[in-house]
Amino acid sequence: MKIFLSNLLFNFNLIIIRIVNIFNFLFVKNELLPKTILINIQYFQRNTLIEAIFGNYLSHNGKKVFGLVCAGYKYCEIHKMNSEIPDCNACRLKTFKLLDAAKIEAIDLEDFKNISEDLSGKKYDLKSLKNLKHSKTEYPLGETAYWNWLHYSNGDILPEDNEKNNNILKNIYETTYGSHNSINAVIEKYKPDFMVTCHGKFAQTRPAFFLREIYNYDCLTWENFAMDSSFVWLKNALAMDQNINNYWQSISETKLSRIDHRKVDKYFEDQKTGVNQKWTFLDKITIEDKNEIYKKINLNKEKPVISIFPPIAWDSTGCSHTLEDLDFFEVINFLVSKCREYMNVQFVVRSHPAELNVPDYLRSSRSIVDTLIKINKEIPSNVFFLQADSEISSHALSTISNEVIFFSSTLGLEVLNSQRKVNCIGVQAYYSQKGFTNDIVTKKQLLDLFENLEKLSWSKDDNHLYEYIDERQLKYVKTLTFYIRFKLHSFIGILKRGILVMTLFRYISYLQYMKNLKDYLLGKRTPFDL
Repeated sequence: MKIFLSNLLFNFNLIIIRIVNIFNFLFVKNELLPKTILINIQYFQRNTLIEAIFGNYLSHNGKKVFGLVCAGYKYCEIHKMNSEIPDCNACRLKTFKLLDAAKIEAIDLEDFKNISEDLSGKKYDLKSLKNLKHSKTEYPLGETAYWNWLHYSNGDILPEDNEKNNNILKNIYETTYGSHNSINAVIEKYKPDFMVTCHGKFAQTRPAFFLREIYNYDCLTWENFAMDSSFVWLKNALAMDQNINNYWQSISETKLSRIDHRKVDKYFEDQKTGVNQKWTFLDKITIEDKNEIYKKINLNKEKPVISIFPPIAWDSTGCSHTLEDLDFFEVINFLVSKCREYMNVQFVVRSHPAELNVPDYLRSSRSIVDTLIKINKEIPSNVFFLQADSEISSHALSTISNEVIFFSSTLGLEVLNSQRKVNCIGVQAYYSQKGFTNDIVTKKQLLDLFENLEKLSWSKDDNHLYEYIDERQLKYVKTLTFYIRFKLHSFIGILKRGILVMTLFRYISYLQYMKNLKDYLLGKRTPFDL
């Protein structure tokens, strides 16, 4: 029954796409711009419908548009360990049908599939694969494979060395290698001016983004963020990361209206209570009292506290957060191992609530805390762990901490809004590099936090030696929040929860949205004007 309903919905969407195509033929102005565009559609999922309707619009603007269809690899980046393996042939057929309905010429990556590297005898474990790069393009094969493993396994950073896991890692690596080679071959043949791809971090989508600098084309990435009809589009940047550094200088001095200020203030208030979130990560009752938190964790009030708030291991937002040669988990483990050298400083690791407080298919296979405990035979006495289901409020924990460390957590933005400066690992966070965060890019800078706190004279009465941001910096925080949350996310009325809905009003709205998106692709608009 599930398959029947899915196919019924798919065929309905195809009908709508064909109707849209007829309307576009009648009403879209043909600009005859000699541009070649490759849409890296790969596989079918409900939100790839937006690639079809965008590609169709572009094709009526005189542009040559091609859609790339998955070659049918042993691993699929939409597959996870606790979900059913996608039917490869059925998915490919749907994707071809989708492109046909949208009048987009299909490029079958099967025709470009070439794994020329001798992969026999290769050791398929995370440690061995992690740093491997393509011999010609320097594409980070191992890193991409590693990210895919975390996504597939729901964050299993320490997989057991067994035949099953080794086979999966082998399939992931070979898919990563084959996907890169096939997309590279297509680019060499078609020489695109633009590419469009979802996500841009995993095996089947990352090559399209990575290769742009080698072949000198612009790459447009998009994300949905599980929000109804809301999309983020970024050119030559990853939409998943929401990094708007290229536009920050031009928008930073924007004067927000009173209405805009109220929107921002309400947003932060809603974040605290879980309002308007798809999944509420907050417990019904959380411990907010500072004294109770000290007691619950067993912290010494007479010693300073550093708290770190890791990302979710399987979530792609945390994948690219690195420090020198360390990935996000290695950063945390590095700190834990160093804590015994700074016994006067207390270190708290607070697992992200979304490790557990999400639907079953998204739950982490092993918590970051459990992984840290497994790796370290002896945990220093000044290190404290809070599991994902801890009733201690993350907000309250940040207020008793003298230093707080984030990767890209929304909580970091909320702490900034309280006029408190935060530490960001690396420069990948969307709120880093703006002048109101302490951006840590070396191990020495990280350890300096401990060093500086140890040197401070300490007393019970004055144990919150925060570094605050000034009013001007706070203004920047609110401006950034407004643009990220209310300008960057745009809504397309024709697509509703994976279903194309056609009315005259929605079609007119679609036309304007597509025109704006095309203009952004051509450099005539910003991502905030869609």
